[in-house]
Amino acid sequence: MFAVLCPARGPRRHRWRFVVVVVLVMLSACTATGPADRATTGGPTTVRLEVGDRFDRVVANSPVGSTFVIATGVHRRQFVAPRDGDVFVGEDGAVVSGATVLDPAAFRPQGGLWVMEDRHEEPFRADNGQLHGAMEDGRARDAANHDLWVDDVRLQHVETLDDLDQAGEWYFDYGSDQLWLGARPDESTPMELAVQPDFVRPTDAEDVSISNVTLRRFATPAQHGVIHAGGPRWTISDVAVEESHGTGIVVGDDTVLEDSIVVDNGQLGVGADGARGVVVRNTEIARNGQLGYLWAWEAGGLKFKDTADTRLEGNHVHDNHGPGIWYDLGNTAALVDGNRVEDNDVMGIFYEISSDATIRDNEVLGNGHAEGIGTLGAGIFVSISFDVLIEGNITAGNNQEIVLVHADRREEIGEEYGVRDVVVRRNRVTIDNDGSVGLYVDTDEDEYYTDRGNRFEDNTYVLDGCERCFLWEEPVDLATWQELGNDLGVNPEIRDGGP
Repeated sequence: MFAVLCPARGPRRHRWRFVVVVVLVMLSACTATGPADRATTGGPTTVRLEVGDRFDRVVANSPVGSTFVIATGVHRRQFVAPRDGDVFVGEDGAVVSGATVLDPAAFRPQGGLWVMEDRHEEPFRADNGQLHGAMEDGRARDAANHDLWVDDVRLQHVETLDDLDQAGEWYFDYGSDQLWLGARPDESTPMELAVQPDFVRPTDAEDVSISNVTLRRFATPAQHGVIHAGGPRWTISDVAVEESHGTGIVVGDDTVLEDSIVVDNGQLGVGADGARGVVVRNTEIARNGQLGYLWAWEAGGLKFKDTADTRLEGNHVHDNHGPGIWYDLGNTAALVDGNRVEDNDVMGIFYEISSDATIRDNEVLGNGHAEGIGTLGAGIFVSISFDVLIEGNITAGNNQEIVLVHADRREEIGEEYGVRDVVVRRNRVTIDNDGSVGLYVDTDEDEYYTDRGNRFEDNTYVLDGCERCFLWEEPVDLATWQELGNDLGVNPEIRDGGP
């Protein structure tokens, strides 16, 4: 006789309970463990992934569509390549880290600095052989996808060895396989180097599920995800992706990302390119864009390109170093509904060169105040897009509140796009800066003011210190705004200091 431990799914977060079944003959073991020597024949089974297992080998040697239970503990430098119907679920406390632990005692002094030898990692390079990404001035080495963490602080990767002169900095000399520090490391201080490029490799597998696991400190290149949903109908729930180098999660067709946390990643939180039917809901997307990637190239909270039929619902998108939510180029049929979007460096919600969107019932607060952002900083910013409804939102404390912009980019995007048929209605907007709500046309095409169906109607305004609060080619006051046909009959609330 022997006991078989059978996992049973509990409520949210996949808490597990175990039932001891005493049998005389084992017809089928519900959980397999041990080395990766299992046959891939037969139906799906449930397999435990213990600390020290090679996840990729265990998965490859298990039947397609199996359930893989990631055991409690820290699993380092693991990755998986899912197949159709594979399920990955963590026990509470399951962490997969892309970092390897370094021994501070392995550094030796040299020339006033400290060096570790025999580090053989190579950075990701683009097709042209260069490090991948457009970087801010002085941050070029951030494009190398390895991060060094000392006492849970990500050190600044300086551009050359000559630039290394103080604590808090490091330099990876890839040509000499040397890792350099600007100050002597404390031998009692934890030190980790991110080396594993991803956890979930992009495959065309369908109906994959990933849940209840923390993924931390992966050496993910820019525009690559720690999780990369390559096939359709993936479900990603109760997952935390944090402190990795590039993008946290890349979603694909009909991906559902829910109840998750995507925070403190170096380039971007969540990305999609060409995906259809994506749903992102009840997820925190925060403090992404930690490294020196230019936001206008691609950095911040969430960025979708060339997507259709997407829904962003009930998310908290905040404190990202770039736009919070950014739809850029060729998106259609987007719903941005019921999100709280606050304190992002640039725009809170940015809908650019796209069409057919509904942006409704969001709270959009305190966005667009990063140094040097200027008039690009806004709560809701619609650029060169059409058939957009902005309705029922609450905006306040943004650099600008709700702004539509038309510009001439025909040579790049063709004749299709322009700011037309954008309706802004029944929003509650607090304005404390001049020119914070309205339309600006950066060409000589005045018809965008009069004949392109752009309308502001039935909005509620709180005017808090501004004089020419609205924008219609230039900042205008309320009376002029209404003479132009906007928000007729609206009587705004005037706070102390208002006009």
